[in-house]
Amino acid sequence: MKTKPDPDNIPDLTEAFWSQAKPASEILPTLFSHDVAEELLARRHGQRMIALDADIVTALEKIGPDWQSRLNGALRHVLGVH
Repeated sequence: MKTKPDPDNIPDLTEAFWSQAKPASEILPTLFSHDVAEELLARRHGQRMIALDADIVTALEKIGPDWQSRLNGALRHVLGVH
């Protein structure tokens, strides 16, 4: 049975850690079959530019610095995409 990681025992994400980090496209094929890795990589989201009215952007920015993530969550909810 797997145990949950202890949040007090997670190492800091230092410069040394990030200097050794590798992209998912290199790591996933070593952890999963080729087909599964390809499917997981295909799910990555791409950035798109959309036009929003100024009043909408102003209202969203008032939510706080994470307004873009919250907007994504709201759109997923409205569209039924999870």
